[in-house]
Amino acid sequence: MKPIVPPKYDIGIIVNDCPFNLLEVLEPWCRIMYTDAHSDFVNRYIQEEQQRTSTNLKEKIQSIGNIIDYKSNGFMPANIMIEINGRNFFQSDMNVIQQIAEIVSDSGELGEFELGNIKVTINDLKSYEHDLIICK
Repeated sequence: MKPIVPPKYDIGIIVNDCPFNLLEVLEPWCRIMYTDAHSDFVNRYIQEEQQRTSTNLKEKIQSIGNIIDYKSNGFMPANIMIEINGRNFFQSDMNVIQQIAEIVSDSGELGEFELGNIKVTINDLKSYEHDLIICK
């Protein structure tokens, strides 16, 4: 018997008005993050967390200015982009992020929509959970 594995999507998160604690909460839920958090916060977080992960956090957590450049060129750095305002982020919004794979899978459509205080843009529905599991 094989376990039922939910879809795993390429997710990017954009956070405006990002306090340090929100950086800690959201970083594990995405492949790439764009934030306007003060560079001292970001550097402190990277220094504290880098030893606990093989992911290069300096590449993963980027300045929000970089996403503005991407958008102006019509390029999105992740298949699913989630936009958040840190001042309006509540537990109900975190629940949405925790269930985003199921939400995207159920949607089955490309496009933009809002759930609670977050905006979700689906650019591609490709999932890669099968690439993460090796069955012999």
